[in-house]
Amino acid sequence: MKTQVIHVRHPIGPCAFKEPGRAIREGEVVAFPTETVYGLGASALLPEAVLSIFRLKRRPADNPLIVHLASKEDAARVAIQIPPVFHVLYEAFSPGPVTYVMMRNKDTIPDEVCRLSTVAVRFPSQVAARALIEAAGVPIVAPSANISGKPSPTRASHVLQDFDGKIPYVIDDGPCEVGVESTVLDILSDPIRILRPGFVTAEMIYKRTGLRAVSWYEHSEDGEKDFPPAPGMKYRHYAPSARVFIVMPREGETLDKTFSDALVAFDSPKAALEDDSAESSCEKNEYDMSVLAPAMDTVIHNAFLNEHSLEKRGIFTGDRTWRALIARLDEDLAGTLLPYTYAGEHDIKSATQSLFDALRTFDDQKVDAIFAEGFSEPDAAGYMDRLERAASGEKTEEKSILLPRQILFLCTGNTCRSPMAEALFNDRRVDGWIAVSAGLAAYPGILISPGSSEVLHEWGIDADAHRAQPIDDQLMESTDLIVTMTDAHKDILVRLYPDRVDDIVSYSAFTENQKDIDDPYGFSLTSYRATRDRIQEGLDRLLEELKRRF
Repeated sequence: MKTQVIHVRHPIGPCAFKEPGRAIREGEVVAFPTETVYGLGASALLPEAVLSIFRLKRRPADNPLIVHLASKEDAARVAIQIPPVFHVLYEAFSPGPVTYVMMRNKDTIPDEVCRLSTVAVRFPSQVAARALIEAAGVPIVAPSANISGKPSPTRASHVLQDFDGKIPYVIDDGPCEVGVESTVLDILSDPIRILRPGFVTAEMIYKRTGLRAVSWYEHSEDGEKDFPPAPGMKYRHYAPSARVFIVMPREGETLDKTFSDALVAFDSPKAALEDDSAESSCEKNEYDMSVLAPAMDTVIHNAFLNEHSLEKRGIFTGDRTWRALIARLDEDLAGTLLPYTYAGEHDIKSATQSLFDALRTFDDQKVDAIFAEGFSEPDAAGYMDRLERAASGEKTEEKSILLPRQILFLCTGNTCRSPMAEALFNDRRVDGWIAVSAGLAAYPGILISPGSSEVLHEWGIDADAHRAQPIDDQLMESTDLIVTMTDAHKDILVRLYPDRVDDIVSYSAFTENQKDIDDPYGFSLTSYRATRDRIQEGLDRLLEELKRRF
């Protein structure tokens, strides 16, 4: 798949996003900018499209997604029993970087979006994001457009690093304005709870609305550790390859001196602890632990140094602090440092906007450790949350719900046999499995054949939302077992993907007398029924094969 980058031109015309909007409606995934970070968007109404986001991101299935809407009126489509406080908060902060957790409308929003009775909803203010939602005409789920655990993307180039060739469109409207994900509010609680800190803080909420907001960390509820109601509550996030250390400002001291002392102390731990004076030694140790957060004891510190030569260290701070820092250091130590600076000094907004780009840039530069400026002000809650997660030395215990395995049924045009097999398999609701289908010569977007649709309806199965798709590398990579409708299809696919020969089987292995599944296209409903029945008869044997293999 070739990924097309759409560079936004302002003002955005009414047809600018016609094609990516259509792609989302038909189940494709499109990356687009918001004011917070770039998102990986798919239709919130199509379970398979939602699952494709989890597969692309390698995201745990119990990490819920946020539904993006264009207007307040659209909230009634995805949520029920909307509390009055929503309207107060919306008038104060939306469209903008705030997400609201409400009761989910299960008639429209499938379980794949969130496994709870709630749904997280937000209304982006970024003009390209709003134009795309309107062009798609459907609610869009859109987690950050990065591989799970990596720093979130704030530029289109970050998205391409992770998903070039894996999605059809990336909409590029330059760097994101805010730079960290939205503040998530549980508005079903009294008082409302901040489930994930962001640009909008509790102080801002109180100042604009008079409403009190409390932290989830202080008011967590039963079950939230296993089934979090919002993203960013359970797993380690935003982590570059290098270890991150937070340099906190010290009262009565310039930040460049704090950085300098932290670097020197980190470089010479034994010298800081082997002073002849016990009092001096105590003071040195206390100082080290107060500057570097999270604090490192001597054993952890030395173990880290033994594993890393620290030939290159990244420094993230303001440009004024960086210039003052270089003037303090000797040339040898200064020569090991690579800076990423924002304009100004001790500026929370600028630092927040630049944080994820800095972490990704340091990854590209393959630094050994990152020393990043910390903030103690309440307004920096979102920034510090992301930075502290990036600095976490160990992953949070992840007892996640595993994503279902995928079985793919393959025929020629993906309008008759393979869609019927997909629908019949999924109708069985096989625990831990989901079926998709494709064709060797499928034309993308073609509807399921009327005959196939009719004979499935006879059994109470609705497959009318199916759209044909050709087989491609992405489908093959995300599929555990491929079942072809005929032996000939199997032979062709094995030639195309010889490394997957053990994962490709013909449906004839599961039918009476080992016969292919005949193509009913162009024949009577009797032929369609015969094909349907033959697929159904082989399903029990196929399920036994799945148990044997997996």
